[in-house]
Amino acid sequence: MKLNRRHLFRATLAAGAATATQLSWVKPGGAETATDEPSQSAQVHQASPSDLAALSLKNLPDPELAKLLLYCCALTPTPSQIWSNAAANSQAHEIFDRHWQIASFQAQASLYQPQFHGVAVRVADRAAISGKRQNFGLALRSPQHNIMALQATQSDAEWLQYATAPLEAFDPLQPDQGQIHSWVKQLHTQLQPQIQTAVQQFDLELPCYVTGYSLGGALAHVAAAEIALSAPQLRDKIHIYSFGVPQFGDRTFAKFYDALLPYTYRFVNLADCIPALPSDLVYQPVGQAHTYLKQQGNMALNHAIETYQAAIDFS
Repeated sequence: MKLNRRHLFRATLAAGAATATQLSWVKPGGAETATDEPSQSAQVHQASPSDLAALSLKNLPDPELAKLLLYCCALTPTPSQIWSNAAANSQAHEIFDRHWQIASFQAQASLYQPQFHGVAVRVADRAAISGKRQNFGLALRSPQHNIMALQATQSDAEWLQYATAPLEAFDPLQPDQGQIHSWVKQLHTQLQPQIQTAVQQFDLELPCYVTGYSLGGALAHVAAAEIALSAPQLRDKIHIYSFGVPQFGDRTFAKFYDALLPYTYRFVNLADCIPALPSDLVYQPVGQAHTYLKQQGNMALNHAIETYQAAIDFS
């Protein structure tokens, strides 16, 4: 049987999802290197869920903050659908009781064609990419900190496009800053004016936490870099937490980014295939990886925000 691009794409993801069969936790080591060799400080062992706080969240400034930021990510695209149970709704109300929203971010997701390299797009996907403006994030303030959370709703067509789209310059006038994924670049270009307006309302004396889940995580990293460059007085106060983020920049960008923003933490489920996309070797992750391994039975569940949420909620 001849496989089209969609079949090959799903087969690639399925192969990765099949690599994990049980729960174990990996102690966070240093940032990943271009050699892809495991950190000498990393240790893997079987552990109960109660060990998560001591392992997956070790060396993070504030484990409770990681929970808060992931909940903020879940509020971003369609809160009425995501917060479908009493506990989640209680958490959402608590967030807005302690913070006030100063901005929401929207962009037009008209980046894809109904036919992509001959692959038919489902009707549901065509509806998702019809060009209407979608929610991509929000900004919050409290007396303790500033928060910017980003997330993007993903369709099959979007992941197919993401896996195959090219890189382009982060800043065409600064080639030493490297290249980033063209999908991320295009969306960030739309969001950047809104993000800059939100930053003007931040308290520059307080920490600034930038967070994102999945494709929103890639947007969060790029947004944080832009904030650090445009508001240097905030640079040392910026901390980035991302969850299940795909690869989005080349090695030159990763080197530039890590020098600019050392307080960057990526949570990765090793059974989740999305952080390995695109598989092109030119890509290099940024920041410090905090990894765990949890196989939920299929690709969607391995990547689901609830899976990342459950890991952190053990603490």
